[in-house]
Amino acid sequence: MTFQAHTGNVGDYVLFSQTVTCPTGTYAFGGGYFVDSSGSPTPAGYNMQADAPTADQTGWSFATFARSGADTMVVTTQCAPQPAPTLVSTPYPVNGSAGGYGNCPAGHVPLSGGASLDPPVLNSTLVYTEVVRNTAPYLSGWYASASTNYPGVVLRVVSQCL
Repeated sequence: MTFQAHTGNVGDYVLFSQTVTCPTGTYAFGGGYFVDSSGSPTPAGYNMQADAPTADQTGWSFATFARSGADTMVVTTQCAPQPAPTLVSTPYPVNGSAGGYGNCPAGHVPLSGGASLDPPVLNSTLVYTEVVRNTAPYLSGWYASASTNYPGVVLRVVSQCL
């Protein structure tokens, strides 16, 4: 397993998105981080737009609308040898607020997961994400919630399932 990281400066309430990729022959799982100008972690949900593996699972994407000044974005992921786990992506329309599950197929367990908003919109945010572990016959996977005041925004909940 390897660890990948990328750092970049962000500007005045602009969408900052970064994807860190894994070496060829590996897949990404677990990742995403934001550091504010004081050097302490920004609370989850602060204008966060994406924190999930890429569709091809070779990288991890994180996006947020950043505050002005010298904020620094650090995007990280872990990489493991292929084959990649099963990827489940479930869309939910967000009308004010919404939450939903990316359930793994029966008999599978979540390795990692995340969520994203499509399209990213200022003052919209991922509010909460967490792993969901249930015993059979109930499904396990990933949960996420989001809020927005804009029509047409879709919450995508992603689970990587073993």
